[in-house]
Amino acid sequence: MLASVSDLRWVIIDDDLGRDPTLRWNETSVQINAMTMILKRVLMQEPVDLAALAAQTLKVARDRAVLEE
Repeated sequence: MLASVSDLRWVIIDDDLGRDPTLRWNETSVQINAMTMILKRVLMQEPVDLAALAAQTLKVARDRAVLEE
């Protein structure tokens, strides 16, 4: 869903805990760890509404990216 937004692209990030796929907003530092967001909700036995999660995440990402551009 989110990956279909033209301003987002998949990248691999490396940190102290390993490597993870993430969605990055253009050339900003705004990153969306979609898989982690879903996994945490599943582990906490919370319902996962992908459409609502995508819409909310996209709004926050756009707002933060605007501050950097």
